[in-house]
Amino acid sequence: MAISKSQLPRLIDDAAYALKKTEKSFKRTEKTDAVIGDFKGLPDAFPVVAKRVPVLPKLLDSIEAYISAEKETQEAKERYAGVGKLAKSCQREAAYLHDLFSAVTDPDEDVPKLERYRQAVADGNGKRIETVLKDLLEKALQAVAPPLIDGKLVKELQEAFEEVSKLKPSLKEEPKGAVTLISNGSGSQFYHGG
Repeated sequence: MAISKSQLPRLIDDAAYALKKTEKSFKRTEKTDAVIGDFKGLPDAFPVVAKRVPVLPKLLDSIEAYISAEKETQEAKERYAGVGKLAKSCQREAAYLHDLFSAVTDPDEDVPKLERYRQAVADGNGKRIETVLKDLLEKALQAVAPPLIDGKLVKELQEAFEEVSKLKPSLKEEPKGAVTLISNGSGSQFYHGG
């Protein structure tokens, strides 16, 4: 599907807004820039993701500024599809990241934070928090390059990607409940799983 230059600002704005909203969910209040300090009981990925998410709205703002000033050439039109896909992915995954952080920052819950995180992952698309950000950063690195963004921002993206890539999985893969029945004798073996 071809994306026109006139469609991109809306896609980029929506994605940047969603990411900024997610970034705010990482903060105690909107009045402070301090990232949530209480990561006790949560995997090591949480503070790293909270620190690295802000590079994505910065990236989208930079892309939007460049595209708005750019003349619409054939080469530019070819970039629009990649940028549009990136913006849509950012918007979708920002909502998921927001849900994950909201699940663990609810102060009224009696359930431990790690269990709330595990449940939020299970209820969502099953992706761990570090995997979501790693995928977004990887897509960003593939979709954009100078002149869309400057070299400094490319370096910041690469550093964020490398840091997130080195994270240990925040949740261990747990085997799904499976039943194995072995009957070595004659006759029926009944299993009622309910």
